[in-house]
Amino acid sequence: MEKTVIPARRLSVLVLALVVLAAACSGDDAASTTATAPVTTATAAPATTAAPATTTAAPTTTSTSTTTTTEAAPAGPPAGSVLITNEDGVYVGTIDGVASQVIDANPGVVGGIIGFAIDDTAGGVVFQPNWAPFIFTGDDSIVYWVPQGSSAPQELLVPAADQGLGLEDVANNEGVQVYYTRVEGRESPETAAQTLRRFDVATTTVTEVATVGGWESGSSPISVGGDTIVSNGGGEAYLWMDFYDLNGVLFDSPANPMPDGEFDCLPECFYFGDVSPDGTLLAIGRLAKNAGGFAIIPEIEVRNVATGSVVMNVSLPEVPAFPWIHSLDLSDTHVLINIVEEGSEYPFATIVDIASGGLTTYPAPIGGVARFLRSVPDLDGVVAWPSP
Repeated sequence: MEKTVIPARRLSVLVLALVVLAAACSGDDAASTTATAPVTTATAAPATTAAPATTTAAPTTTSTSTTTTTEAAPAGPPAGSVLITNEDGVYVGTIDGVASQVIDANPGVVGGIIGFAIDDTAGGVVFQPNWAPFIFTGDDSIVYWVPQGSSAPQELLVPAADQGLGLEDVANNEGVQVYYTRVEGRESPETAAQTLRRFDVATTTVTEVATVGGWESGSSPISVGGDTIVSNGGGEAYLWMDFYDLNGVLFDSPANPMPDGEFDCLPECFYFGDVSPDGTLLAIGRLAKNAGGFAIIPEIEVRNVATGSVVMNVSLPEVPAFPWIHSLDLSDTHVLINIVEEGSEYPFATIVDIASGGLTTYPAPIGGVARFLRSVPDLDGVVAWPSP
């Protein structure tokens, strides 16, 4: 399939084009998490360290950090359309092989590459340059946001100097909710902790959902759908998958491929769990062995979270360049797998149609980390990163 990259002007034009082409943060984190940051809104609660462990409001330092918009969100994206992040920026792509840039990154400058991006479910984009909370801290670990209609990114989640943040997912449950992990206290086993947290964009409040990592252990990717959170964890070659409700309470699911955890089972065990937008289905993936005994056959399974029944199981063509799985993503109609081949830097996603039983697949139009769109980005032109 020939791949087309369309230069974008005002991205509201892209919304129409995509539809036609498809067939018809201290504190934590909200824009300031240093202990000395002033609170600028009268309704903000004390900093995280002084508030109860489960829920706290995040302080803000700039009026732009909580910018919201009253514009109606754009029309929903075509089925199977994706947001793709690579060294050149962020793109919107369709299963017809069309891609259009929404954020233009500059890999020639320090911090000019975006590690991960996801739409905010309301016409904007949330992204993080350094998507590695166990490595990057402080200003190197900031999460940014380009709201609908905006032409520039703004700080959304800012850690303290000794904290690292990891953007995980965005859900819209009575408003836009940004899910991320915060890593801190890594100097010793007694203080090391990774917590899953939820930031409410409208109210600028932060809720600590659950502890998902500690000393030499951590969790990612983490996905949210309906009333369900699915977390993939690991530590010292031991792997597990946890299911939480939105309050951080663990529950058992018969869909869990490793209910008791597994030791050193990758790449042949099912892992990389991702929950559907309504929380009813789980997608998992693995690399199965071929006839020669090499684990190079990507296999995807979709299961019912409540019953464990298999909705779809499909084996994709072999990837001879000794691949590894970066992540999966699950929509109402499709599942995608981000596969990195040996010797390459970025994955090239395969998008699988669930209704076809996995028989119909599409390559992503360009390489990069792909996530399904929940809303089409409606930005004021192609946004530059870093900002001029």
